[in-house]
Amino acid sequence: MEGVQGMFNAEPESLHRPLATRVGGILPGTVLMLSAIGLAIASRAAPFYLGALLLSVLVVSPRATWRRGLQHAVAQPLVAPLALLIGYASLSAFWAHDPAGTLEKSGIALAVVAATSILAVAFASRDRIERLHIAEGLWIGLLVACAYTVFEIATDQFIVRTVVNTLGIAPGTMRPPQAYLFRNGQLIKIDISAVTRNIAPLTLLLWPAMIGVRGYIAAPVARFVNAALLTMTGVAVMISPHETSKAAFVAGLSIWLAARMWPHAAANLVRAGWVAACLLPIPLAIGLHTAGIHTKNWLPASARHRVEIWNYSARDTLAAPIFGNGAMTTYATVAETPPERRNRLTPPHQHNVYLQVWQELGLVGALLLLLVGWRLLDIVAALDTRARPYGDAFVASAATIASSSYGIWQLWFMALYGMAAVAFVVGLGAGRDRPA
Repeated sequence: MEGVQGMFNAEPESLHRPLATRVGGILPGTVLMLSAIGLAIASRAAPFYLGALLLSVLVVSPRATWRRGLQHAVAQPLVAPLALLIGYASLSAFWAHDPAGTLEKSGIALAVVAATSILAVAFASRDRIERLHIAEGLWIGLLVACAYTVFEIATDQFIVRTVVNTLGIAPGTMRPPQAYLFRNGQLIKIDISAVTRNIAPLTLLLWPAMIGVRGYIAAPVARFVNAALLTMTGVAVMISPHETSKAAFVAGLSIWLAARMWPHAAANLVRAGWVAACLLPIPLAIGLHTAGIHTKNWLPASARHRVEIWNYSARDTLAAPIFGNGAMTTYATVAETPPERRNRLTPPHQHNVYLQVWQELGLVGALLLLLVGWRLLDIVAALDTRARPYGDAFVASAATIASSSYGIWQLWFMALYGMAAVAFVVGLGAGRDRPA
């Protein structure tokens, strides 16, 4: 073989591109690999990983490239609808419970969008050889992340316990504190719930990684690698305690399989699901509660609790259905409520992005969120036929995680979706300009 493009394909390259000329792909690819692994270890650090990726691109990019990148980032197709949504959230500071908090979170959201857009432009503009190194970092990182997750769950988080005890980390330092049992200063047991937050990244990165593999590795090897990615991710997610990630994995897998056989029907189903999620969460939430779903013992306790939270949030939305009660109002209200007056129906967020948008930003916010997803689905619809099933699966998984997990204003959650968007661009980039 004359040379290899990365490690796993046979496109000639080494004779014409010595190692020193490929740093623009190797450095960001390495950072992306470590970030994918890091998300499985500590997803709360997602903002740090996003920043590290940005720094890696800054290091390998000339100043002129950065100027062009900034100009092109503004023109990215999702920037305008996201800016409208964030701008309206900022405007809601006039009637929000915590105007300063609203403006702060809106500013952070805008920064995440800016960083993500710059990275998307930077990665897409690398030459093909560099893009392949970056894509390789993504899927290798995901494989390692899944192997780590499976090992940790199977061994009662042996690695974490060993690191904590070796470093002498004090009780109460780890979050959430109640998940960590110390005895005589030693961590002896970790509740399985401690890994929950770290499972969502696996499902979000799966489809970008698979599309990257499909884009450049020779078909027989690509099928093997993608089978390994799909299997390892499925095992890691399904043995975890994170029910939302399980639903997201199943939703993505179902859409991926359907799109390979009935591409138009699958795409229409995803689009219809997005419209329903954005416009119908209130009647759906109230309907689930009215049907008594929260009383069904066959559902996990967390799912039953969510149905009660959603019903409470949906009914509260009816007090300000057009403009909402202001961004961050849910969190600010709970934070100011004395502990003895709090109840299980008023957590800091709704565990449902769509309901949270309705409650805090009303119909106006819901329509703007609908526009964001609609534009994303337009982008997926414009992909070539080989890439489209992965794009539909990616949107289905991301939308499902948003439906029953965390809050839209949590910094790590915003950064995680930024990382997922960057990964999707990386995956698509691997298949671009592929030699015939």
